[in-house]
Amino acid sequence: MHAWIYDSYSSSRVEAALRFDETTLFVESDQGKDAYDLAAVTFSPRLGNMPRSIYLPDNRVCETQENDAIDALLKRMGRDRTGSLLHFLESKFRYLLAAIAITGLFSYLFIVFILPVLAKETAQKLPAAMVYRLDASTLSTLDKTLLKPSAIPKARQDTLRRYFLHYVNTAQEWPKVHILFRSGGKVGANAFALPDGSIVFTDDLIAMAKDDKELLSIFFHELGHVQKRHALQTVLQDTAFYLLLSSITGDVTTASSAFALLPTMLVESSYSRNMELEADDYAYEMMSRYHIEHKYFATIMTRLVQDTNESNTTVMRYLADHPLAQFRIDRFQKGD
Repeated sequence: MHAWIYDSYSSSRVEAALRFDETTLFVESDQGKDAYDLAAVTFSPRLGNMPRSIYLPDNRVCETQENDAIDALLKRMGRDRTGSLLHFLESKFRYLLAAIAITGLFSYLFIVFILPVLAKETAQKLPAAMVYRLDASTLSTLDKTLLKPSAIPKARQDTLRRYFLHYVNTAQEWPKVHILFRSGGKVGANAFALPDGSIVFTDDLIAMAKDDKELLSIFFHELGHVQKRHALQTVLQDTAFYLLLSSITGDVTTASSAFALLPTMLVESSYSRNMELEADDYAYEMMSRYHIEHKYFATIMTRLVQDTNESNTTVMRYLADHPLAQFRIDRFQKGD
């Protein structure tokens, strides 16, 4: 059997002839003749017609194209049944298609059902210090890319901040709620929550509101996302998805791109149906508790959806694009 021998010290190779008996592998080359106990020799599994590696006890490696001969030897020895099965499966097109389908099915089940549960559990258990570090870098990146300093007068910002925080237990350990204002630019009229409890309002959203109670209703909704840690869960879930995709495709740039896009994902990605309904439930309960008419939430949501339909901006995209938007509006309109 023809082969090439590689040592562990260089990339050079030596031509060799291999011969087997029931218990021994004989290797003959210009370097001499050697004999090895077959029990101490390891064979790589067969992958189509790729060269087969034979790992020798002295750290040398033999490489040969004679896969059928190796298969016959391993069959006589009763070894590598798994490798033979894998070769059989990958060499049959119908089995290959079945393997792809099964992989796709399990990936779908994992992404849709298992990954959200894992992300939710992880989001609840991550230490606050780690979340604060994540958000510090996230907000800094957003300020350099999508957002700009707010043009709203400081007095108006302070008034809104006091108004919102009046309804929050600011003595709680974590998350501590922070109200931030930014000029949204391409983000448009928007409000979004960061994992550490920071809630960002854009100038366009402030200008769109005709009553501060409308803004308060949006604040309650975002506060619901904060309390349920939806933003952190979304980041974990999206990142895990890209890592899974990277492991399947072997493209490591996919995962690195995901980390670079984390700030944008927080602003522009849609929450799931359950997350939106949970945040709505929180807003509904808060408005009921403080005797604030639910119509304010329905009114500003309607205005946001209409504004989005009339423009190409990302105005409250998670509200406008979500198929439950009208259902949610109707719920708050009927709430009173």
